Formats: sequence, structure tokens, C-alpha cells
Amino acid sequence: MSGKIDCTTHGKGEAAFICEHLFENPNQVWCGRAVTKENPWSDAWCKICDEHFLAEGEWNENNEGKIKIKVLCSGCYEGISPYYR
Repeated sequence: MSGKIDCTTHGKGEAAFICEHLFENPNQVWCGRAVTKENPWSDAWCKICDEHFLAEGEWNENNEGKIKIKVLCSGCYEGISPYYR
């Protein structure tokens, strides 16, 4: 799932998805797929949420209700992600 999002700070940008725990406290371990040139705003989640991911080996109907996703723009993502510091 991707697309454009309107941000009050950065204007139009790409949508990025992180768990609520990273949104509230980005200064912790970020789990998920690596940020790459092809995927610069990779979906990310914290160690707590990673336990739910690892229990299934993927996100699916058995664990997706255990993670609360926040949508933010690519500019906001870059501002808090350790990959851009």
C-alpha cells in the first residue's frame, strides 16, 4: 500500500507506514525491511511489534490486529527515521 499524502508540514509526499510505538518514540530499534533506493520509506515497526511479526513470519490476519499503524509523509518519516540521521 502506497500513495500520496498531504502533510501540513511538508505538503504532498509519499505515504509511509510505521507502528504507533515508533511514531511516539522514534529513538528505539526500527524493524522491517531495509530502506533501499527502490523502497526509501520502508514499512517499520518496533521490537514489541516485531514479536507479533516473528510469531507468524509475516503480517497476516492472525497478527495484523496487534499492531497500530500510523501513516505519515515521506518527509516526516525521514525526519524521525534512523536511516536518515
